[in-house]
Amino acid sequence: MDNDNTSTYGTISNEILTTEWLFYFDDPTQRRLIALGYLIITVIGMFGNGLVVSSVFVSRKLQTTTNVFVVNLAISDFMGCSTLPFLAATYISDDLPFSHGFCAALSGLTYIMFSASVVNLAMIALNRFYLLTKSKNAYLKLYCKRNISLMVMLSWTYVALVTFILPFFGVGALGYSKRYRVCTLNSDNELTLYYTAVRLTLLPVTCLIVIIFSYISIFRFLIKSGQTQIKYKKSKPSSKAPGNTKEINNRQIKVTKNLFVIVCAYVLCIIPYVLTYAIPGLYAFIPWAALCVTSNSCVNPVIYGFWHPNFKEVIKCILCCKFSKVPQRCNLLKRLCQSKTEKLEATSQRREISTSDTKL
Repeated sequence: MDNDNTSTYGTISNEILTTEWLFYFDDPTQRRLIALGYLIITVIGMFGNGLVVSSVFVSRKLQTTTNVFVVNLAISDFMGCSTLPFLAATYISDDLPFSHGFCAALSGLTYIMFSASVVNLAMIALNRFYLLTKSKNAYLKLYCKRNISLMVMLSWTYVALVTFILPFFGVGALGYSKRYRVCTLNSDNELTLYYTAVRLTLLPVTCLIVIIFSYISIFRFLIKSGQTQIKYKKSKPSSKAPGNTKEINNRQIKVTKNLFVIVCAYVLCIIPYVLTYAIPGLYAFIPWAALCVTSNSCVNPVIYGFWHPNFKEVIKCILCCKFSKVPQRCNLLKRLCQSKTEKLEATSQRREISTSDTKL
């Protein structure tokens, strides 16, 4: 009887494995649509994230501690988008159009760049938490230039270690997937599923826990702070709130809300990707879920441009080529605008002189 049960379970297990490995993502229509999606994301993402980085560069108003991580996020998204045309090429090709070495490097770079996004979102969330809930001295002590540089370096190091250390020991392998015919994870490696599980746990899941904790703590602090200030004003209307109750800047709260919207957008984009790996039988949807994750790279600049109070102003000036109206221009932009103004004035003077000579 036990032997019959064992053979039955073995047969079922073999059938499941056979079904899994018989699946190939080879529908030409779906492959072309995904390739087109990647190309659209490339154009929008590179333009938008380039605009975010440029905005911080030209305006000293945007050169804040939080925006160091925002720029880091934009750079990772920009670089991630730069890999997508190569992935699009594999989707419209019948076979691997590159060498296997290039394919492995491409998949590694893609994983690093798009994984760095969620790490940066976690660092932004922690930064807002510390800025709003701690004293100014404590914030400045933690977020000094040296510590910020270390945080940025550690964020990239952490992502690189998670991406490469397991494949180095043979757990998963970056390269060409015969099942999906794209540069991602080598389908010949039997431990690919374990690598995926570890990577998802150490990157999106862990970072999302940090993000959720940070924003819930901020929310609770704001409620508690508001209630304390109201009670104190009722008891002593002519006095200010006590020193231990921090007066929250409304602009900082608005910025935090907009950054929280960015986190929500990322969560909506990552959920399908996590579910396709977590729920058996959804292998056919993994390429679409991956497309959904990468689309987040062009969502962030849109949120900055429409809702972020500081970025919105600078981005509008850049798009309209009104560089002289950029708030708190950097020194280089000041010199360029001054030089342009001087040239226009000189040209105008020459025209006036020429006109007066003609009249004479």
